[in-house]
Amino acid sequence: MSYQYHPASDEQIAKMYQKIRRSGQDQFFNKDNFFHWYYRQYLACPYCGLTEHNCQEVIMTGLITSEKFTNNTVITERKSRGLWFELDRLDPHQPYDDHNCVMCCYFCKNDKSDIFTAAQYLEFRSDRGTYISNLLSMNNH
Repeated sequence: MSYQYHPASDEQIAKMYQKIRRSGQDQFFNKDNFFHWYYRQYLACPYCGLTEHNCQEVIMTGLITSEKFTNNTVITERKSRGLWFELDRLDPHQPYDDHNCVMCCYFCKNDKSDIFTAAQYLEFRSDRGTYISNLLSMNNH
């Protein structure tokens, strides 16, 4: 089954920034700085190596399903978890800034949560990137 990749919209990125502003821990200082930082990011998860494109493909083609995910044909805001990378703090005890933040996949974001620093999580995690890559390989044959 094929699908078309949909990058995050400016509106989605602005909502991400508003969420960190509300947290009171924003060190990006303004929306323009955050947008500039966001658009410099290569959307490959720093923890598992998956790309945002791969995450969308496994969800939109139904290779991985969840109540949190879209119905595989229509992207809606309420069921969009996993389709776009999420903002993660390398050290959850430090503020949101361009040195402490990365964009990561839904799977690692939920696994790492605010429990681990990036270094701790890399030691903890299993190799879920290979699992998803194998699903994609089976789907493309």
